[in-house]
Amino acid sequence: AYWDNFDAIASSGAINAIISAMQSNSGSEDIQENACCIFWNLFSHPNKDIAVFIEVRGIKNIIKAMQTLPESVPVQKMACGALWSLVSGSDEAKTSVASAGGIDALLCAVAIHQYHVGILEMACSVLASLSVKREHASTILNGGGVFAIVESMRSNISSVILLERGSLLLRNIAAFGPEFADETVSGVTTVIKGMDEHPDSVGLQREACGALWSLAANSERCKDRIMVAGGVDSIIRSMEHNNCVSEIQEFGREAFQQLVG
Repeated sequence: AYWDNFDAIASSGAINAIISAMQSNSGSEDIQENACCIFWNLFSHPNKDIAVFIEVRGIKNIIKAMQTLPESVPVQKMACGALWSLVSGSDEAKTSVASAGGIDALLCAVAIHQYHVGILEMACSVLASLSVKREHASTILNGGGVFAIVESMRSNISSVILLERGSLLLRNIAAFGPEFADETVSGVTTVIKGMDEHPDSVGLQREACGALWSLAANSERCKDRIMVAGGVDSIIRSMEHNNCVSEIQEFGREAFQQLVG
């Protein structure tokens, strides 16, 4: 089985060999794509050992591939996927991605590939994961990340994953206080539209209700925008439609309380 081979692959020297190939062939789209694909698969393992990969500067080479081949759809998609598998559940990997210039590389991918949903979904997933730390949220804001992600959500409203992860990103950033939350106001109408267009997506409804709660709790500007955009009705519909989903009920109640008291 694949998972049974994880330790053997990780300890065989294969990772070092792949990284060496990336370094020696930085302009090769095929090599960079395939290397990132391998890392995406390898570090999707639930018991992945991130420390070994960080030691050999694997994350730095993934980001370098993104920077060297910014217009390559295959490389950007596989690199974003690899970063997503690495940062999921690992604070150490989050720090390494951010310190190696990963946030700028991800925002560049979003800007260049505004209509390639696969790249946008993965890039937004990584940014949402990184945004749980204040310093990373600040870097995303200062790099125009909120505007870029909101625009990608608005332009790809059919992508449930993008809307879900974008809502999580907005929620995380707004939670750091009014100076952060005020910058997320542009996302309010898109979050609500996503809720209304995808009523059966439990994940999206959960993250959207969480986002509206966070935005309303931390920003009067966001609270006003939510009220004007019909957010209260959308929250009520979501709670009624998902009356057995505890998180939607909790987030919806908290958001409703913030909005109407």
